[in-house]
Amino acid sequence: MVRKTIGLAVVSLLIVSLVALMSSTIAVSAVNPENAVAKKVVEIIDRKMNAILRLADKYGVEVNETLEENIGLAKEIISEAYSLANEKPGEAIRKAFEAAKVFRPVAIHVLTSIPESEKLRLRMEQLEKARRI
Repeated sequence: MVRKTIGLAVVSLLIVSLVALMSSTIAVSAVNPENAVAKKVVEIIDRKMNAILRLADKYGVEVNETLEENIGLAKEIISEAYSLANEKPGEAIRKAFEAAKVFRPVAIHVLTSIPESEKLRLRMEQLEKARRI
């Protein structure tokens, strides 16, 4: 039940991110729109991963060696995605989603380790942010 709730939370974070991406305006410049979208997708996924790592630090959630490897691999993949965004935007987006998939066990571990009272507070903050979008 908890895994399902956490899975739904991770999926809802991605959905909210994609909605924010679609509703945000991208500055008009000489940049190819596909490249701008790829950069934005990679940036959003990177920010979400960093937010989960900040939660782990804030609540003192320790991760085992396997999860540390997942974090390192996800960061490497995100770096690759950033570097591909200008030349191969489709590949960059695929890499970003691959990084999110590799990072998922870390997110589940961190989110299941946070105290229930804090989870409720975080959910309320999510709803408030979603309402502002």
